[in-house]
Amino acid sequence: TKAAEAYGTGLAEAEATLPEVHPTRLGLVLNFSVFKHEVLGDTQGAIQMAHAALSASNDQLQTLDKDALQDSEMTLSLLQDNLQLWC
Repeated sequence: TKAAEAYGTGLAEAEATLPEVHPTRLGLVLNFSVFKHEVLGDTQGAIQMAHAALSASNDQLQTLDKDALQDSEMTLSLLQDNLQLWC
């Protein structure tokens, strides 16, 4: 679908330009993973995407300023919540 292509393009750009723990990049991963699960019916893809973001971000949170840290932690929490629902 065009939406999946747009998400893929956006994610590729985010991966090329933003740190793994950047709130915008994590927000995109959250939205794309929900899209994969809800719209495409690709629960395994959604799980893999969310899990990869959580794994990659754990060691890098300390690099963020206070505001970015709060945003990233909130998004990571939502990703974790989704994983609990989908697994």
